[in-house]
Amino acid sequence: MNILLTNALESTPSLSEHLDEDTTEYILSILHDDPRDQDAREAVTGFILGHDIDASVCDQFFTTLDDALESPR
Repeated sequence: MNILLTNALESTPSLSEHLDEDTTEYILSILHDDPRDQDAREAVTGFILGHDIDASVCDQFFTTLDDALESPR
């Protein structure tokens, strides 16, 4: 699961370039158990928006993550 989360984050450069390693690990830890969990997604969205990153970037991250989750492995 971590690889899907990491890949989605790295595939969203406008997000990943603004986050340090500790912040990235924190976001991944929130989503690790169930990346589809709405409460976890809201927590991550709030955290990202709190770092003055545009909401469209957050949407792009979740779209990329959803695409990865839907793809067969």
